[in-house]
Amino acid sequence: MNGVPEEAAAIDKLWLEAKSARLSGNLAASTALLRQALAIAPDNPQILRQLAIQLRHSGALNEALALLEPALPQAVEHPDLALALADCLLLQSGPRAALSALDYVLRQRGDRPVELLLGMARLHYMQHDFAQAEAALREVVVQPAARAEAWALLSAIAIELGRDEEAGNASRLALKMDPKQVIALGTKGQLAAEAGNSDAARQFYSRALALEPDNARIHYMLGLLDLSLGNYAAGWRGFAWRHRVTPRIAADFSYGLPAWQPAETAPQGRLLIWGEQGIGDEIMFAGMVSGLLVREVRPLLLTDPRLAPLFSRSLPGIDVAARHPGFAPRSEGITRQIAAGDLGALLRPDRAAFPVRSRYLAADPARVRHFRAKYAELARGNKLIGIAWRSSNAAQGPYKSLALGDFVPLLRQPGCCFINLQYGNNAAEIAALRETHGLVLHDDDEVDPLRSLEDQAAQIAALDCVVSTSNSAVHLAGALGVPTWLLLPHRGRGVQWYWGQAGAETPWYSSLRLLRSAASETLAVQLQRRMAEFPAWLADFRAVTAN
Repeated sequence: MNGVPEEAAAIDKLWLEAKSARLSGNLAASTALLRQALAIAPDNPQILRQLAIQLRHSGALNEALALLEPALPQAVEHPDLALALADCLLLQSGPRAALSALDYVLRQRGDRPVELLLGMARLHYMQHDFAQAEAALREVVVQPAARAEAWALLSAIAIELGRDEEAGNASRLALKMDPKQVIALGTKGQLAAEAGNSDAARQFYSRALALEPDNARIHYMLGLLDLSLGNYAAGWRGFAWRHRVTPRIAADFSYGLPAWQPAETAPQGRLLIWGEQGIGDEIMFAGMVSGLLVREVRPLLLTDPRLAPLFSRSLPGIDVAARHPGFAPRSEGITRQIAAGDLGALLRPDRAAFPVRSRYLAADPARVRHFRAKYAELARGNKLIGIAWRSSNAAQGPYKSLALGDFVPLLRQPGCCFINLQYGNNAAEIAALRETHGLVLHDDDEVDPLRSLEDQAAQIAALDCVVSTSNSAVHLAGALGVPTWLLLPHRGRGVQWYWGQAGAETPWYSSLRLLRSAASETLAVQLQRRMAEFPAWLADFRAVTAN
């Protein structure tokens, strides 16, 4: 500690007493002692940093920032002080503000300390700016003071970007340097899960949670593993941790309302149920909402505007509202809220709790008649088959998508008329299909799923069947009860948890047949191989429909 001998002695004494009080669990006493020490040495970076950290942990974030922000120039010479400021700014304003502080400190210095580069990398990773995070980490791992955390973060980035071999190598290096690297254990668990080695994945996740019992991301990944295995009760518990993952992995439309726990009795007022993820997830989870009516809950389902008319028609007794900036839940008499995905713990605790039903959504009958009449002229007695081939999901889409050209073996099947269900602008692909192969895929410019899912629901309901990779069209077809071939990879991140790890059926939709690729078989090769089964499948579901 700095200062004249008397002051130094007093500061040292207060510092040691504060440390002793903190270690004994008396944070308030420790903080009071640090305040005294700071009054004697207001520019002491060690005291300033520790006091700010303790204030932050005790909930006095604004006071911590009031101490640290004026000390930013001083933080240039003291990286730990800069990192403490970044931690507070992260909580108050988010990663950008924290990055701005660290960037200022790095620009003022003549070197690039490992701890500051790691801090920058963590923040870039939180923002899913993987390129910037990786650039900072690459600087770290070539320095003599390279840390296991850098390799652990590199493993997490590599797996996000689909570089699985690199993720495995980086996680092994991290764990060799430090067997307690939780991020690396999470990477190993995810790689094992994607390889179909559920036991190994569980072991890695369990090791990670033994080190960090409150690690939300690990709990969430373990939950996804359990859900994929059909261990629903445990899976929903892990799935609920997604709300605590930083940064959020889904939207938050809770509006600051108190959460309703499924174990509680019905709330006194109305219950807000909000969709949080993509269109497919909203459709799937909406299938649970009607189960609340027998529990005397008065729900209001808040959903994507494109789904609101469809849900309003299909879910009797459920009030439905479209999300919009002016939505005010308290004016609707709402007192509690729950994310739609959290209903699973109450309504789908095991496989037996899934209802046996052909469908739960109903398209507009007039629109269905319109499309049937329209497509009958195109089909001329042939079967109407809808196809979709691509997912726009940035993380998983590449692993579960095909090119339209991969559907050529299907499009050559006799007795069929094919309708485009793929969202987005596909004109170039459809034109190339006709020019290269002489095959026709009818694209209805009356239907734009990005604008109206009412139209696409009616379009799908007018068809005989659907063949698709995993995207929102499959969820819509399943909820409408339309017979569907769903093409899935063998395993890995292209197979979402709700499709399970094996089997041709899913409890979420009875009309879906899940077609899983063989090991080392691409989706395109699987589709070509399945053509031998296609006529029999058409005949089979026709018989079921006729009866």
